[in-house]
Order: sequence, then structure tokens, then C-alpha cells
Amino acid sequence: MKLPNVPTIGRDEKRNVTYIVMAYRKLTPGEWRLAVRNAAKKKPDRTRTVRIVSLLGLEL
Repeated sequence: MKLPNVPTIGRDEKRNVTYIVMAYRKLTPGEWRLAVRNAAKKKPDRTRTVRIVSLLGLEL
């Protein structure tokens, strides 16, 4: 199975963190927030980029 290759990028200005969610298609803002919320169990360090791999958009 090939890995997701479509990035959806968003930034949390308050924490100065950039989130890159890799998925199989471009995510809606709600899907992007859901992926970030589910993956970010601990708070990231400030001035970081966090990469998240998501299965959203996978067609079986």
C-alpha cells in the first residue's frame, strides 16, 4: 500500500506550531482539525513543525 502523499497544512499561531497532515486527498478544515486533535496527545514544543499521517481518503 502506498503512503499518503497529499499535504494539508495549517498553523496554530497561538502556539507557533505548523501541522502538516498527509492524507490520500485534500482535507476539509473539519477533517484537518480532527486529524490534528486525534494525533496531538501531548502538546508540541513551540516553533515546531508536526507531521501527521492520516488514512482519510483511502479507498479500499
